Amino acid sequence: MWRVASVAFFLEGETKSMTPDEIPYYCRSVDWDRFIEDYPPPPHFARTVGTYSAEQIKDVQNRRFMDRVAEAWRIPFYRKRWSAVGLESGDIRSIDDIDRIPTFNSDDLKEAIESFPPFGDHHPFGREALGRMPLKIQTSSGTTGMPRVTLFDPIAWEVQGVQAARALYAQGARPGDLVQISYTNSLANAAWNAYTGLFHWLGCVPVTSGSGVVTPSERQLKYAKEWGVSGWFARGEYLARLVEVAAEMKLDLHQLKTRFLHSYLGPDIEGHFRQKLEEAWNAPVYDNYGSHEIG
Repeated sequence: MWRVASVAFFLEGETKSMTPDEIPYYCRSVDWDRFIEDYPPPPHFARTVGTYSAEQIKDVQNRRFMDRVAEAWRIPFYRKRWSAVGLESGDIRSIDDIDRIPTFNSDDLKEAIESFPPFGDHHPFGREALGRMPLKIQTSSGTTGMPRVTLFDPIAWEVQGVQAARALYAQGARPGDLVQISYTNSLANAAWNAYTGLFHWLGCVPVTSGSGVVTPSERQLKYAKEWGVSGWFARGEYLARLVEVAAEMKLDLHQLKTRFLHSYLGPDIEGHFRQKLEEAWNAPVYDNYGSHEIG
């Protein structure tokens, strides 16, 4: 696994001196041709990795897994947990050994941040990397307490965007489509994940309207109607709220140019919520994974 050059300095425990006016330009931080080869965005994904056999996929997974294991031994958060169960460097020889590695959860990440403020000891770099490489701070939603911080280097940021682009492309997004993002671009990661995927890797036009607090729901629907929005990146609950607002406005949602709805439906096990949304919007609704640590 290759990474941004400056990340390697910190993983190896080295330092890199920079003059005060030297700027780590984002455009120079990644070998973009190699990035696309390693993490193909659409439509290249469907012609390359998307055609791999189960054996080929396992080979890719194993290689990347072993790269991450080698990295993790250098990071205190993982080294401490792995050593506590008797693991030593070299014990994990393939992805088949993954069940030997102890799991962790969001509570462990919260503890790491509290014990090693402000970012925790689970990243391969900390404050010393600021200004020496492009970094972006994002957090979880904070619905269960103080949001968890994640530091994104350019590779992690763009890989996440490529993952979003693959999903959106599979669900119907195409170059030139306007896709309305009804999450606010903030410290929470979801809106940025969609924006990066659409803008960097799909040739789509993100309509960053934000939540109903930022852009009233009536105006969100007016944008969609006037601009010909093709798709939405929105929570299921908000899509349902827009159905109510459209009724109040006497706006027929079936008259919009909506082709797909990229959403998060939660525990809709029987699919009743999805069915109601699809009937109201006259478009397919796609459920998706989360977009912070999972992304």
